[in-house]
Amino acid sequence: TDFTFEINNIASVKIDIFTLGGRKIKTINLPNTSSGYHIIPWDGFDQFGGNIAKGVYLYRLKATNQNSTSSYIGRCAKN
Repeated sequence: TDFTFEINNIASVKIDIFTLGGRKIKTINLPNTSSGYHIIPWDGFDQFGGNIAKGVYLYRLKATNQNSTSSYIGRCAKN
C-alpha cells in the first residue's frame, strides 16, 4: 500500500494506521518533509515487524509545521 499526499510547506508528517476497531498498529514518522507531492510505501507490517491480516484499515495523516496542523483520515486495504 502507498500513501500519497501533497503539502505546501515543510512539515513534520505522521501517518498512524489503525484496525477498524481503533487499535493503532503502526506509526510512520516523516520529520522535515519538503513541500510537494509524496508517495510513502507501507510494507503491511505492524510496529513490531509482524505481518498483519489482509483487510481494510484506517489511517490518519497529520502534517504539522510552525503555523498550523492539518490532518486527514482515510481507509486503505492490505491485500
